[in-house]
Amino acid sequence: MLLVMLVFVGWVVFELFSMQVNKYQYYQSKVIDNIQQEYTINAERGQIYDANMTPLAVNITTYRIFLDPVAIQNGSSSRDGEETAGIIADGLAEILGVDRESVYKKAMRKGSKDETIKRRVEEKAAEEVRAFIAKYGLSRKIYLEATPVRHYPYGDLAANVIGVMGTDKGLLGIELEYNQYLEGTPGRYIVTRNAQSAEMPDDYDYYIDAKDGLGAVLTIDLTIQNMLEKQLKDAFIKGQASEPAVGLVMNVKTGAILAMGQYPSFNLNSPYDLGDTLFADRLSQSKHEVGTPEYNEDLWTQIYSMWNNKSVSYLYEPGSTMKVLSTAAALEEGVVNFSDTFSCSGKLNV
Repeated sequence: MLLVMLVFVGWVVFELFSMQVNKYQYYQSKVIDNIQQEYTINAERGQIYDANMTPLAVNITTYRIFLDPVAIQNGSSSRDGEETAGIIADGLAEILGVDRESVYKKAMRKGSKDETIKRRVEEKAAEEVRAFIAKYGLSRKIYLEATPVRHYPYGDLAANVIGVMGTDKGLLGIELEYNQYLEGTPGRYIVTRNAQSAEMPDDYDYYIDAKDGLGAVLTIDLTIQNMLEKQLKDAFIKGQASEPAVGLVMNVKTGAILAMGQYPSFNLNSPYDLGDTLFADRLSQSKHEVGTPEYNEDLWTQIYSMWNNKSVSYLYEPGSTMKVLSTAAALEEGVVNFSDTFSCSGKLNV
């Protein structure tokens, strides 16, 4: 019996030594993975300005409201998980205008630590959620995550130049071209929690600041841009054009683009809406039923056409207008004077 006990104790000691010394890093990492939660700190996207520092693209703060179902079901309060989930579902459904049953199901989801209830919640509703959390003591169960949302103060002005944002990056225009500079670098907040989801004072907590994006200052002058677009609209309507009217204004001494636009355009704050434009008219002529793959393909074709900046993406064959440039170049270099004449037969054999 003594021999058996010695063998058994020796095996236990060996296993403990192996776990605590040889495999220390492995088990430590597993523990850290189990007790740590990581939250992303969003970087603020850089703003876009015109030449006079008038903001053309800015950020406004909205909130993502989300739940921690594990904390709801394992709360230390006298209420059980189902009762707490019911209170949360009733309150958030009323404040946010979401489906009550959907909120309740998310609150009761097993093993989940993050269930989004609603995104892009404005400040007024966010304040009501905070008051609701305080009233019922739900600070560890309901969370608000501030999220910057792109906003364009002038709607459709210079829309094809500025471009729009997708879910997490620019889709076109300046927003896409300079995305790597505008987007910034997200930060992280890592916190340790126990089985009841309460924060633990620990050496494994980290906070890494987000680095905001850079701003972009364009050569576009908002006043000149506005004047150009009014002229384009007038030309399009009077000329009964079948394609968008396009134009630009350039500083002839530096080449700086002071205005670049086209009509019809689109509203940057609702970029997928065709509105009452020729693009909507073209879609209405589609022979496909709404909702079918063929119709959706036609829809996206018109959206992409509406987004397209003709000034930089369409081929242009200038013809005789190039004579102005060649004449100016010849005068600049002194190879001709104002009394010289030039006869063009219209062809050249090469």
